[in-house]
Amino acid sequence: MSNYTIVPAVALWLEKDGHIFVGRRQNTGYHDGLLNLPAGHIDPAETPREAIVRECKEEIGVDIDPEDLEFLHIQYNRNRQEKSDRTHYYFKLVTDSLEPVNTEP
Repeated sequence: MSNYTIVPAVALWLEKDGHIFVGRRQNTGYHDGLLNLPAGHIDPAETPREAIVRECKEEIGVDIDPEDLEFLHIQYNRNRQEKSDRTHYYFKLVTDSLEPVNTEP
């Protein structure tokens, strides 16, 4: 299994005033039209917590204190056809002060 890899990713459950922040995918070629949480891949030498802080700055324009994040869940997806599995780390942040915006092109 020398070509086997695990692709790690993160996602944020961002809650404000009882609403969950999601975006609709478009112009990516991957699941366009579907809703998704702010998310992205974990870069080499990054922890999941560092990755979600970076992704939130890049995707929704907010600076998040890593100490304010609550770890929610880890998901493991098998993909035998592509010789790569995926892990997704989910974090939660409840806020009354952040104003997320879509900063994706």
